[in-house]
Amino acid sequence: MSKALYRNLLQSRSWLWLRREVLYRDGNRCTRCGSGRNVEVHHLEYNGIDPCNVPIEKLTTLCGLCHRIEHGTSDYIDELAHGMGFVKW
Repeated sequence: MSKALYRNLLQSRSWLWLRREVLYRDGNRCTRCGSGRNVEVHHLEYNGIDPCNVPIEKLTTLCGLCHRIEHGTSDYIDELAHGMGFVKW
């Protein structure tokens, strides 16, 4: 799936509804660190076809940094600052 198509699917009504439900379920807090800043919904499992075609149990709320850590795209300074309670946004 192309990045452009994926971005379009993330703007669909079904994804926005599902995202809202996940954020509500998780109290608008990161399930990894508890932060309420810059929260995003992360797929624990992804079928690679449609981001909306996933059971809600396979989605979780992560802050932006924990999401980057989960995907391996953060750097050591980000992680160190986050672990010490300093949040970089």
